[in-house]
Amino acid sequence: MNYFYFSRTQKIGLIVLLCIIVALIAVNESLPYLIKEKRTEDTTFMEEVAIFKASLKDIPPKTYNYESNFSEKKLAVFNPNTLDSAGFVALGIRPRTAQSIIKYRAKGGKFKTPEDFAKIYGISESQYNELYPYITIPSEKLIVKEEKIAPPKQEVERPKQFERKIVIVELNSADTTELKKLRGIGSVFARRIVEHRDKLGGYTDIEQLKEIRGFTPEKFDEIADFVTADASQITKISVNKLTIDDLKMHPYLNYRSAKAIDEQRKNLRKLISKNDLENLPNLPPETLEKILPYLCFK
Repeated sequence: MNYFYFSRTQKIGLIVLLCIIVALIAVNESLPYLIKEKRTEDTTFMEEVAIFKASLKDIPPKTYNYESNFSEKKLAVFNPNTLDSAGFVALGIRPRTAQSIIKYRAKGGKFKTPEDFAKIYGISESQYNELYPYITIPSEKLIVKEEKIAPPKQEVERPKQFERKIVIVELNSADTTELKKLRGIGSVFARRIVEHRDKLGGYTDIEQLKEIRGFTPEKFDEIADFVTADASQITKISVNKLTIDDLKMHPYLNYRSAKAIDEQRKNLRKLISKNDLENLPNLPPETLEKILPYLCFK
């Protein structure tokens, strides 16, 4: 028997095995060179990083102090109704606050007294106290007089002094056009005032304006002296005739309070006065006080 005889398949397998062994030896021999080169590259990169970090330490960090922009403020007498934004900034007021003042004036806002300037958002109490001695607001009458008086050199008849007409609006009879004559009341609020009046049946008190959506206390204070409410013009509702659905349509009543009134009416057959509605469940005293001017017991 020939022990050194190999078939064709066995010969091919031996050749492949030898090739793999040679390849592994070659990789093993070259591996140290590859690793060394990589380490060299890594070492070079880390050295460059270290140099870069060192260069950053030599550069002083930049800091920005927002307040430094106002360190050179120059306080001087000023009129907040005429001063421009650059003037406000020169006084030490932030640019954003200065723009707010300009926008406020553009919408018709006006400073009548130095105290009004303290209401501007962005003006701190300490800043206002610092600026207060420099705030000067000329009297409107003096300004009008200077504009209307003719120069002394011209021998012409002086025009009559202009006087602004004060408009008083009665809420229950005014339309949207009249309402828009009030300061701060545009088309939107004029329409809301009329819509709320129609739902109520009329205004019994000007305080009811505060119930309107978006009607802030500041807006109310602005027009409170120029509006009235004639309670004799309101439309009343008959508690002895209307159904629950009719009663609950009023803004001051809901289904439960309307049902309480209806049940009391059925118990007494007829409601005669406020006393018949007192102490009813689901009809709180404050609700009764609000709805009472609109009730008719006939």
